[in-house]
Amino acid sequence: MSKSAEKYSQEFKDRAVLVLIETGKKASQLSIELGVPASYLSHWKRNYLMKLRGIKGTSPQTLEDAGKRIIELEKELLIAKEERDILKKAVSFFAKP
Repeated sequence: MSKSAEKYSQEFKDRAVLVLIETGKKASQLSIELGVPASYLSHWKRNYLMKLRGIKGTSPQTLEDAGKRIIELEKELLIAKEERDILKKAVSFFAKP
């Protein structure tokens, strides 16, 4: 498969953009690490921010604020999933005769 025909999952794109935002690296630096053209990263970042603006209704104050908020929400989601799993185990334990 040629480089131009490669497909990247949406999850990969989103995580690459988050790394770009969180670390403050330039697309050219991260492109070397990920093996993805810098133009792809710049395009994904632009699309990600446009999508974020559409969801929030307003543009984020700064790129860092948006990235931090997303990371914070991902952490909250992980905690909620862990709590859910614990509650499922507790229910099955107490439901046994």
